Amino acid sequence: MQIVFTWVYDAVVIFWLWQGYKGMLVLRTKFFRSDEYQGSLNSRTVMVVDIPKPSRSDQGLAQLASHFKPQTIHYAQAHIGRNMGELPDLIEQHEKAVKRLEKYLAVYLKNPNKLPDKRPTCKPKTKDQPVDAIDYYTVRPPMKCRANGLGTNTDSRGSD
Repeated sequence: MQIVFTWVYDAVVIFWLWQGYKGMLVLRTKFFRSDEYQGSLNSRTVMVVDIPKPSRSDQGLAQLASHFKPQTIHYAQAHIGRNMGELPDLIEQHEKAVKRLEKYLAVYLKNPNKLPDKRPTCKPKTKDQPVDAIDYYTVRPPMKCRANGLGTNTDSRGSD
């Protein structure tokens, strides 16, 4: 009796799994054929690796794609991914510095008609003595100098 119950239980579980997978297949098919998916950017994006050096520009990639594409497929744009290196970190540091400056300015300019005698100070990691926070965050060397030159290299991930 236990063996029969086990077989019946397994059959019921397999039946409902099969029904669930059939339903999932129908949903996926509807989604991939929908106008929303067909019109989205990620459905029309292809990642190509190991591009020859002469073709590592947007125009070069477009010319390369025109040689290989079937005549029935039309593409709107071709873009090369860039290796941004430390640029995201520099942007994050810049945003933090701007927020700190805004915080110190908000404290100092709380009542613009009656400014405090002492300006807010901060103690940077590179200095031993506290410095004027507004001057420090205003005159800080712009991160733009360090950001120049980033993004000129193409991204080589996946081409090893």
